[in-house]
Amino acid sequence: MATIIELQYFNTFWLKKIKDITDVVPGSNTLDYVSHVGKTITISGAGYNETEMNAGQEVTMAWTNGGSNFTYNGYVVSRTNVNTQVIVNLAPPAGITAGTKINFGKIINFDNIPQAYDGSVANDWVIEESRIRGGYNNVSVDYGVKAYAVEDEPNQSHRFSSLIHSGIFNSRTGVNQTNQFSVGEDITRTIDPANGSIQKLYAEDTN
Repeated sequence: MATIIELQYFNTFWLKKIKDITDVVPGSNTLDYVSHVGKTITISGAGYNETEMNAGQEVTMAWTNGGSNFTYNGYVVSRTNVNTQVIVNLAPPAGITAGTKINFGKIINFDNIPQAYDGSVANDWVIEESRIRGGYNNVSVDYGVKAYAVEDEPNQSHRFSSLIHSGIFNSRTGVNQTNQFSVGEDITRTIDPANGSIQKLYAEDTN
């Protein structure tokens, strides 16, 4: 999905839809190509409703012109009119003939969802953090019903004079706990903030 999310730290997120927008199914009406201006295609027929033709759905057409067969493959970007016009990602070629059947398939692109749908709360999408307390490498919750806790003081804190470390690594004994950050152990070290922030770390023998 073409979405960029800027984060201050690494974590795992889920992109969830509240309503089954992606459960769109192709309509049963017969729609014909009439004309197009750029990427806006004018169609004829009874038209499709929102569950039958909307953003992200595959658009295919096949026609014959001058004894040669042609095909068009794209997807819906949005609808300018519920019944007569639809905007696609690629402009159809100039040689397409009027009356060509237009087929709307399953959703194959998510770039314009949910912008092209109505703005009701039921159609919104949400981004949910999947790890408990948002901690690095904390346990990831599973799908299903979850209890939500409200953080009393959800303020960001910059601890410029503190360090957090993982478990130990010992190549001789084969112990590798460098990806473990247990909140049940004392894995933080803090120096006097009056001396300023930590600028560089030095290795002292094997310590």
